[in-house]
Amino acid sequence: MRRRPSLLQIIYSRRTVRRFSKSKPLSEDVVKMLVEAGQRAPCYYQAYSVIWVRDEERIKSLAEICDSETTRSMILNASAVLLICVDFYRLRVLLNSLGHHHILSEDKFPVEAFYGVFETGLMVENICIAAEVLGLGSALLDCALFECERIALLFQLPHGVIPAAILCVGEKGENPPPRPRWPLEHVLHIDAYKPVQAEDVEAYLDLSEKILASEGYLRKYAEWNGSYTEYLMERTLLTKEIKKTYDAIASFLTRNGLKL
Repeated sequence: MRRRPSLLQIIYSRRTVRRFSKSKPLSEDVVKMLVEAGQRAPCYYQAYSVIWVRDEERIKSLAEICDSETTRSMILNASAVLLICVDFYRLRVLLNSLGHHHILSEDKFPVEAFYGVFETGLMVENICIAAEVLGLGSALLDCALFECERIALLFQLPHGVIPAAILCVGEKGENPPPRPRWPLEHVLHIDAYKPVQAEDVEAYLDLSEKILASEGYLRKYAEWNGSYTEYLMERTLLTKEIKKTYDAIASFLTRNGLKL
């Protein structure tokens, strides 16, 4: 295989970093550079905003909202904590200024909602790659969405601004190995979709188990002593509590205009 160009090598070597070396906060110039890199991602409406959480008390409050010790440690030790939001508030203000009956007028806009989430993800990926170029690590946390009500209240988010994720950036306190991904032949389809087979799933789970076990991944980050398959089942088990949580999240998203 031919040698990869430097930027591709950075992309291939990117890892989620869950352990940061506590250091001084990132400078304003660096954070602005990261977010501007995020803005260079492909977009439709730029329906996103980033809140740089600088106040120590707010950082502590944010860490307390998240339910995992690993997650709290990442937030407290990161050099920059960025709250990533899908933002239809600013887009609505822009369209209102045009004086026409626009697509957000009815508060039902499935196409724009889908693309807003999609382009927010693209923007975040650009930030992660830019951080990697600068020698920094990053980790994307999902507790912003699972605790959307409390986080929206903490930051007084207006209608249409939806907390999607927390992005932690900082000095790497670890150098993780590659984590498992589906084999390319199950992701890249040629001319038509090729359904995955039961034996393919079994092979993928076996490979993932070996890779994660070699790192001690589940014990280190999830305090889990069982197999990866058991962990995956536990994480995705549809319980009454999960149903209740999902109903609450769905209600919050609907009230804030994210209707797919």
